[in-house]
Amino acid sequence: MNKVLIIEYDEDILDLVDYILIGCGLKVYSGNENICMGAINELQPKLIILDHTFHHGQENTLCHKLKSN
Repeated sequence: MNKVLIIEYDEDILDLVDYILIGCGLKVYSGNENICMGAINELQPKLIILDHTFHHGQENTLCHKLKSN
């Protein structure tokens, strides 16, 4: 089963996206901007959905880490 990681701080959006992806037969995991690269590497998701409106500019840091890994 394909794994999807959703990194989203808005609980309503997270619940909606989670519901849709589970309905498509995907295994869904969620986290926030504080998720560490080690946890992401261990999970090895096929897709990461990253909220681009995190507070404090965290999305750019995490996005750069993901792209460089």
